[in-house]
Order: sequence, then C-alpha cells, then structure tokens
Amino acid sequence: MKNRKSLRILDLWLLIYANANFARIITPLKSMNCSRHSYLLLPLLSLFSILSFGLQIAEAQSLSPPKPYTLQIGDAISVTVEGYPEYSKQIVVRLDGYISYPLIGEIKAEGLTIPEIESEIVKGLTEELGQPRVFATLVRSKQRSVYVWGAVKLADRYFFETEEIYLSQALALAGGPDYGRAKLTEIQIWRDGQIYQIVNLTQLRDEANQTDIPLQADDVVHVPNLLQQRPIMVTGAVLEQGLYEIENSQIHAVQALMMAGGPTQDLADLASAEIIKSTGQRIPINLENPLDGNTTVGIAILEPGDMLYIPNAYEEEKVSIMGAVARPGQYQIKKPVDMIEALALAGGWLEDRANLKKALIIRSNGEKEQINLLELLESGSPDSGPFLSPGDRLQVPNRIRINWSALLTVTSVITLIYNIVR
Repeated sequence: MKNRKSLRILDLWLLIYANANFARIITPLKSMNCSRHSYLLLPLLSLFSILSFGLQIAEAQSLSPPKPYTLQIGDAISVTVEGYPEYSKQIVVRLDGYISYPLIGEIKAEGLTIPEIESEIVKGLTEELGQPRVFATLVRSKQRSVYVWGAVKLADRYFFETEEIYLSQALALAGGPDYGRAKLTEIQIWRDGQIYQIVNLTQLRDEANQTDIPLQADDVVHVPNLLQQRPIMVTGAVLEQGLYEIENSQIHAVQALMMAGGPTQDLADLASAEIIKSTGQRIPINLENPLDGNTTVGIAILEPGDMLYIPNAYEEEKVSIMGAVARPGQYQIKKPVDMIEALALAGGWLEDRANLKKALIIRSNGEKEQINLLELLESGSPDSGPFLSPGDRLQVPNRIRINWSALLTVTSVITLIYNIVR
C-alpha cells in the first residue's frame, strides 16, 4: 500500500510537471501563429519533459550518503559533557579496541561511529548525571600506511586516511611499476611478517571480471625485479625501519642491523631475530652476542628481497589507576612501576580531593594492600615502597569533605525547633 501511494504521488507530480511545460511551450506557439501541424509535436515534447523529470528523480535517488567513519585502534576522540567539565577529556582507542571513561569503565569503541560512541557514553552516565548532553569529535585518526618497494618508480612508505586502500592505489602512489624490470605476474603482498597473497597484475588489469585487491594498514607490497633485486628490508625493534639497497648479492644480518641504526635499546630481542626470505621461508637467528663467533641459529645471510625482523622483548600489559587522579584509566607498562611512576601515568593526584594516606593496591590475584602514599612521597624514596605489576590496580580514594554551610543550617534549624518546643 505504501509503494502504491508513493507511485500515485509521483504520477501526480509528473502530471503537474507536464502541464506546466505544456503551457510554457504552447504560449509561444500561439503568439507565432504556427500551423496546427506544429501542435502535433506538443505530446512528444511533454513526454520528453516527463522522461527528463523522471531521470532527475532516478539520479537523485541513486545518490547514497557517504559511509560514516568508524573508530579504529589508535584514533583520538575529544569528549565534552555539557555542564560537567571534570568528565570532558581526550581519549585514545587502545590496542584492544576499548576506551576507559570515568564512572563508566570500559567501552568497546572500535567499529563505532561518532554518534554511536556519544550514545554509549550518555547511556553510561545517565545513572549518575541524569540525561547529560555529550559531544564527541574525532581529534586525530591513526596514521595508516603501506610499504611499496621493489621494481616501482618511488619505493617508500605511503600514508592513507581512508578506511582501506587497494593494490592499484598503492602502486599508483609509488609512481606505478617500473615496466622495464618489474615482474608483474608475481607481485607479493606481505602481512604480519609473511607472504599473504601473490597477485598477477597483468591478469588483474586485462580481465574485466577481476576485482582489485584490498590492503590493510602496514601491509608490504613487493614488486619483484626481473633483473637482480637489490633492496632488503629491516623492521621491528630497530631505530630506523625501512628498505636498504645493497651492493653485493649477499649481506650479513649484523651489517643489515647496523644499516638500520642498530637495535632499540632495552626493547630488542636479538636472540629471537628472524630472516624472512623472499619465498616466505623464516630462518631464526641469534644476534645476542655478535662478537663471540656464535651468532646464529640459522645462516645469518640476507639476499636481495629478504627481510630482517627484530622482535620486541616485552609484551605490553596494563595496570589500572582509578579514583582521585587526573586521568583515571588503564595504562600499558613494559615492567613493574613504583608509585610515583604510576601516579605520573594518570596525570598525578587531585590535590583538593585525594586521600593519599589510604590508597589501596588490588593485586591481579585479588590480594589487597593498603599504603600511605603521602608518607612514601615525603620519604623521597618511592622505590623503597611497593610496585605495581601488570594486572594490578591502584585506587586513590576521595577525602571526606564536610559541608560546613549545610551543617550550620541544620544546627540552626534544630536550635530553633528546640527553643519553640521548650
């Protein structure tokens, strides 16, 4: 019934449109004293007007609104709660896709649009604040990038702001393949340290029914060289990740590591390094003590097209710091932290509210430990106190605040009642 009603309305509009055009056309013809044969063209002209109007409607209906942006890991949003500046803050979407928010706790933000995250925050704050007005804006989206190297004109790392990028777009950013030396039938897409897909670009380009290949952030596109492939790639916990040209057909892993500025101190796990061959084969090597002559598990030699990967020795884990601190929430740590470091992660304590004498540590196993943070701070030796380990929680309670004005009012009322009764 709804569709029939819509069709009747459309028919009515078409009729009005046709009559308007008919009147507009016939008036000049009358003034020019045209022959009656000319009037035979009028139905055709009206029909043309109707068809033209119909095409305009169809074109307008075919225009769909753009797909709204959804939050991704690493995005930063600014949240404003009208009338409650203490709950207005800037938050980054963590690696697990969640954000931490006062009074609410954890919110799954990854994949939500800005209006949807506003709705989630309003829902979480309603119990405490009634129906607050919440405004969220995207402050910074995570910089997404792909690496394109090999037989292309401009091998480099390329950033993109859209939610996805396709293989043809990535190659275009690199100036396109170097057709004089590019092996277009075996383009490699690397993902998570291994070959994810091999693409025949000639087939993709020539066959009409082929679809473009979507890439993900941090993918590596390697266009093999029909001649000798010179660059190698060094990535992971090194000072300067990237592509490096080599003059010879082979290079030792230690030399490749030095080309990238060396390992990242205190983070690089040199004993678990890997060489990833252009064929996808992974060779574990040990670069822990390169000067003692026993440096490798496998053969520590890279050839053109190979990749040297230095993993991170630490897995980042989280501690929770809640209560009367500037930025309550979860924070990633790579090692146990003392109380000063923990408070610094949360932006410090709130001097007008924090009760530092009765702080509480809740260990990951459920055990509770009360500490006097004020005494610890005044001692000047925070490292002599307890440490927070991954999974622990530090709670800084609020001081009990006496409302002297309200207390005085109550006292006055009681005194007045007493005097009346007496």
